[in-house]
Formats: sequence, C-alpha cells, structure tokens
Amino acid sequence: MFTIDTAPATQVRERFKDYCDDVERTNKALIVTRHNKPQVVVISFAEYNRQLNNERYLAKLSRSREELDNGEGRTMTPDEIEAF
Repeated sequence: MFTIDTAPATQVRERFKDYCDDVERTNKALIVTRHNKPQVVVISFAEYNRQLNNERYLAKLSRSREELDNGEGRTMTPDEIEAF
C-alpha cells in the first residue's frame, strides 16, 4: 500500500511539475484540497494501471463465481489449470 500526501490546490497549481515528479518517484498519492476539503487525488500512471487491473481481475472473478453458482462453469484440477 502506498502513503498519501495532502496539499491545497493553490500550492499544487504553483508547483504542479514538482508534485507530479514526487508522486511518480515515491508512489505516494496526492490529495488536492480546496477550502480544506478533498477534491481530487493524483496517483502515478503505474498505480492507476495496477488499480485498473485489480478491478478487472475482481470483475472476472465475480463472473466466474456466478457461472459456477449457475452451473455454467466447470471446476478444474490444479494440473488442468497449469495445462490451460
């Protein structure tokens, strides 16, 4: 899991490149606030892809579970999975 930094929007606007470089280098998320309220989150492209892939994996896993529950899928042995 990565850590999180917080900064006000005016400060991020003034030093946008520095904040982007820091997010990419440290893999920390950046919460940008306005009037002390969170507005947006900045994450590295690598972290974005990781989270997107996790969502896709969980969706596939959920669909597979539904297929099994509906009798549509099939159970495979470890050897069958390895050969698959």
